[in-house]
Amino acid sequence: MGFLEPPLETYEDYLRNDLDLFLTYRRELIKRGIFEMPENVGRNHISYSHTDADVDRTLEAARQALRATLDRRSRQPSERSS
Repeated sequence: MGFLEPPLETYEDYLRNDLDLFLTYRRELIKRGIFEMPENVGRNHISYSHTDADVDRTLEAARQALRATLDRRSRQPSERSS
């Protein structure tokens, strides 16, 4: 999961990931019982031992976590309005 504005063409572009949003998203996932590796490059790994139900639960938690993260950001005052 990356939180950055395009363009995304190089690895250096990806390093512009918004760390605050990324950490908020990861915390929201943990609230929902999902732990992902705490790397700012947002890689995820699924193995054969994960069931379809595991994947479905993870995807639903990710949807909810992303929605909560973006809702929280929209409620914060804009830096430009300072």
